[in-house]
Amino acid sequence: MANANDPSSVQSETSNPSNGLLVLAIILTVPAIALGLFVVSSLLFPGRCGDFSGAAALTLVLCALFNFPIGIIALTVGLRRKTAPQRLRKTCIVAGLLTLGFPVLGSVLLESFPCR
Repeated sequence: MANANDPSSVQSETSNPSNGLLVLAIILTVPAIALGLFVVSSLLFPGRCGDFSGAAALTLVLCALFNFPIGIIALTVGLRRKTAPQRLRKTCIVAGLLTLGFPVLGSVLLESFPCR
C-alpha cells in the first residue's frame, strides 16, 4: 500500500517523459514565434516602396521553412500526450497553432498590400 506522504510516489507522477517532451516542444516554439512576430511586423510596417523589394518575401519563406516543421511537431506532441497535465498540453497546442499561423498571416499580408 502506497503511503500518501511518500515523496517517491509524488515524483513518479510529476516527472514523466511525456511532460519533458511537451516542455521541449514549447521551448522550440519560442524562437519560431519570435521569428513569426518579426516577419508579421515587418510586413505590417514596411519601408518605402522599392526599399528591399524582395526582402519581405524572402523573410516570409524563411519563416515558413522554420515555423511549419516546429509547429507541426508541437501540435502533434500536444495532441498525442493525453496523460500529461492539461495546462501543459493546452500551452503546447496554442504554441503550435501560433507557430503555424504566423506564416499564413504573413502570406495574407503580403498578398493584400501591393507595395512590398
